[in-house]
Amino acid sequence: MDIKKASVKDFDKIVELWDSKNIVDFSKQKYDKKFLNNVLKSKNELVLVAKVGKQIIAAIHIEYKYDYCKFSKLVVDAIYRHKGVGTKFISEIAKIARKKKCKKLINMANSDNDHMCSFLEKNKFEQQNIVVAVRKL
Repeated sequence: MDIKKASVKDFDKIVELWDSKNIVDFSKQKYDKKFLNNVLKSKNELVLVAKVGKQIIAAIHIEYKYDYCKFSKLVVDAIYRHKGVGTKFISEIAKIARKKKCKKLINMANSDNDHMCSFLEKNKFEQQNIVVAVRKL
């Protein structure tokens, strides 16, 4: 399995993976080709893909801010789940983050997302006491 920076030719498969998981983000961002084009132009963001041969099996979005690296939209094709793909992404993100002088990796997940919370715990992430408050208008 290879992990590399996403390119324009990867967009269709990345969007397909993200759509298959109904990824929800607090920002209500639409994860489409326009979003991916903006990421490619950014100096503070990137999308990584994991490939087996020429097949994209996973994708993850990364943002660098201040002294931290935030990752989101981690999705792995169903037949490759629980095979260490996400953990390999974390290792790769950590290498990139260190080069960018980041001091921590951050992920925000809903507490009822048992799969993600378990994954984060397994990869030595610690829960923080943060309150997210939302007021509907």
